[in-house]
Amino acid sequence: MEELQAKHRKELKELQAKITALKKSVPKGDKKKKKEHEVSRNSEEEQIDENGPASQQSSLSEQLKNSACEGSAADPPALRQTRAQKRREKKAEQERERIRRIKEAEPAAGTSAKEIEDAGITEALRSLNLRVKQVPADGN
Repeated sequence: MEELQAKHRKELKELQAKITALKKSVPKGDKKKKKEHEVSRNSEEEQIDENGPASQQSSLSEQLKNSACEGSAADPPALRQTRAQKRREKKAEQERERIRRIKEAEPAAGTSAKEIEDAGITEALRSLNLRVKQVPADGN
């Protein structure tokens, strides 16, 4: 059974190589030639489907079509990470580490000058029936 599957895989690889060669040989604007190559490709796929067991061959041909659509990537997409993904993960990890260090340092520092100043301003404004409105920084 393994020999048969190996034979089918080999045939499918050869077919894939033939298909990619045909695709690359077609000029961009030549629709007639493209149609001819598509017909020949379909006939070759039908020929291979007839030679092997239908269930195994169809699953292998589907795998071939999927791999042809995705390109020649041997790694599954779930295992591969782009550089941007790695950068984002690294940045998120650094941010988590920074937040963890800040939380560890808060109890040891006690009350800061900012907190003391904010408390004084709040008391002064409370006597005037006013309050501080926090405005988030916009980066400018």
